Amino acid sequence: MTDVVGVLNRKAIMPCDIEPREKGDSVYMVLWFKESDGEPLYSFDLRNRIHGTTKPKSTPGAFGTRVHFNTATVPAQLLLDNLKMTDEGVYRCRVDFRNTPTRNAKVNLTIIVPPEIPVIYHNSRGQRANSLEVFNQGSKIALKCEVSGGRPRPSLTWYLDNVVLDNTYTHTKDGKTENYLEMVNVGRAHLNNQLVCQASNSNISNPVSRAVNIDVNCKSKNQIKSQIICGKISKSEYTISILAFTPSREDDGKYLTCRAENAKFLDSALEDKLRLEISKSEYTISILAFTPSREDDGKYLTCRAENAKFLDSALEDKLRLEVFYAPNVTLRMGSTLNPEDIKEGDDVYFECNVQSNPKFYKLSWYHNGQEIHQNMSSGIVVSQFSLVLQGITKQFAGDYQCLAANNEGKGMSNPVTLKVMSSLHVFSGRPFPLVNCTITNYTDSGLEVECLESFDGGLPQSFQMELLQYPSLVSKYNVTTTRSPPIFALFGIDTSATYQVKVYAINAKGVSDPVVFDQIYFRGVTNNYIRVLARSSEKTNPIERGD
Repeated sequence: MTDVVGVLNRKAIMPCDIEPREKGDSVYMVLWFKESDGEPLYSFDLRNRIHGTTKPKSTPGAFGTRVHFNTATVPAQLLLDNLKMTDEGVYRCRVDFRNTPTRNAKVNLTIIVPPEIPVIYHNSRGQRANSLEVFNQGSKIALKCEVSGGRPRPSLTWYLDNVVLDNTYTHTKDGKTENYLEMVNVGRAHLNNQLVCQASNSNISNPVSRAVNIDVNCKSKNQIKSQIICGKISKSEYTISILAFTPSREDDGKYLTCRAENAKFLDSALEDKLRLEISKSEYTISILAFTPSREDDGKYLTCRAENAKFLDSALEDKLRLEVFYAPNVTLRMGSTLNPEDIKEGDDVYFECNVQSNPKFYKLSWYHNGQEIHQNMSSGIVVSQFSLVLQGITKQFAGDYQCLAANNEGKGMSNPVTLKVMSSLHVFSGRPFPLVNCTITNYTDSGLEVECLESFDGGLPQSFQMELLQYPSLVSKYNVTTTRSPPIFALFGIDTSATYQVKVYAINAKGVSDPVVFDQIYFRGVTNNYIRVLARSSEKTNPIERGD
């Protein structure tokens, strides 16, 4: 028995070996049963059919349209989409061969149920924590993380900036999982850190998590930087330092103090032509009223004092400015793309540029004002700073924006418009061959064929069936239709001959490649309802048919 694990609402793959044991043998029928059920849930009939074009049968009350049998892999695979809890159980794959005995194989399908998104509470107050929580320097963090559901029961782990803090958890009788976290002596090092509680119950499904960003009220310091000691003047050391500065938020006015000790200056200057205030006292103090902007983030402010009577007597202290501001976001279409030459089926990507301090903790994407998320099956791929749209259609057209959020606020980018041209405007040619052609009525003097149309080449198309008489393959009968899907019918056919049947699609650019039925004859044929599959090839491989 083979064990297969799938995730609820996702896809499971169940293997079945259909390879014949002996050379020259072939598969007639593949049947799937569940546990002891007598009736098959799914069948794949290969008798008198060309491999790969067979129409399978699926029980509506079981799999319905959620199932597909892939014979191109080894072993073959039953692909079941949108898993339900009722899908769980033991399945039996029965393979009937032309010559050798039937083969049976069992598959045990187990369904994983992901847990819900965790919820974080204040352990002392029992209140739900916010995405941003402020703690005083030296205090204690006490939080409880709780998650409901999940089968099997999930693990629950606390992380601090991707480092495991606590992976001890308990399962409660009411179906919940809990993990209590305590951090003592919160300090400056925890400013802008992120606590993440993550729940996981399998290695085939993505974990779910909830985060709390840490802000810290820090105790003031007398000085941010060490004093600079530089030489002697009249046997007295003097120092320059910048005092009482804390990181600033944009548009918050702060005072920077520059002080020179034990030195009398005839002239002194502050960089950027801001002059120090000079006094004859023992101390010279300059106070700079300064309102930072985002452009000042990361720049250095320098306080410099010098005595003109002494060469190389200048002393200075530098302070790197840290300015907090909401994200500034810009968006552009990929540099390799031509916005005026994008058509259906193309791949498109956008690049989002974010400037922010502190670093953004969330980046979202929007299409015509509606948030979009990664969906690989729909061709939507999201990475850190880019959005990729694969195989686009008309529905992808519109305005795209990206939004970034940090502790200071949110910033929305400029809109970028995606125009999608129809593939009809950029392509026209012969139509594609018809597909899924079958003989649906086959009597002693008549023939009916049903097909599905394919791409029309960008032009209106019609359809034609032609009967060519062996051995010279001279055209004897033909019928044309414009209905969709095409159905062809011919009766009163001369039964003394053997025929080749060809069906085409036709537009103004030409005729498609034919779909061919080889060696069709009517002698001794009954009125039984049969279905014969065709091929899209000029090679003639006779279809086996009983007299």
